[in-house]
Amino acid sequence: MLTNVAPEMLEGTVEADETFVGGKNKNRHASKKVANSQGRAHLDKTAVVGMLQRDGKVKTFVVPDTSAATLQSLMVENVAPQAVVITDAYASYKGLEKHFNKHISVKHTAGCYKTVGDNHTNNIEGFWSQFKRGVIGIYHYVSPQHLHRYCAEFETRYNGRNEGNVIQFVEMVKGSDKRRIRYKELTSTCPQP
Repeated sequence: MLTNVAPEMLEGTVEADETFVGGKNKNRHASKKVANSQGRAHLDKTAVVGMLQRDGKVKTFVVPDTSAATLQSLMVENVAPQAVVITDAYASYKGLEKHFNKHISVKHTAGCYKTVGDNHTNNIEGFWSQFKRGVIGIYHYVSPQHLHRYCAEFETRYNGRNEGNVIQFVEMVKGSDKRRIRYKELTSTCPQP
């Protein structure tokens, strides 16, 4: 609905990171808690990958996993080869230097988030913070089935951050496909509790 038909490649310095969307296990009712769901093995959460061009746009993708094949293929499809890519030290990003001008890996070990010059992932981390606070504050819950729609909404908000309200509204209307989505259609494939 709000995506481009021919997306442009991100250029310059591009930060990439992944996040997991889903409720905290500790906040769930005892009957709905998932064993071993904290840490990297997010058994009950949905992975989302984000790429942010400094002083530019952000792109997000809901992905089935965060394997090297998945993450690196998305990067190659959406980031120009002459770009400088900055990521955290997650193992799936190893090997990006083969595809891009330069790959900088920032290691966030033991709570060390020290910024060294421009080698940081603070911008994409800030986007994830806005996204998650927005989901918690506005929607409270998002289903994995419709997560891509919420990501598109926050992408659009971020990418239009320098525009005035009227321009943002006009662009949103132009970007919509003018197709009405009925509730029955929207919930037809939702799993029943």
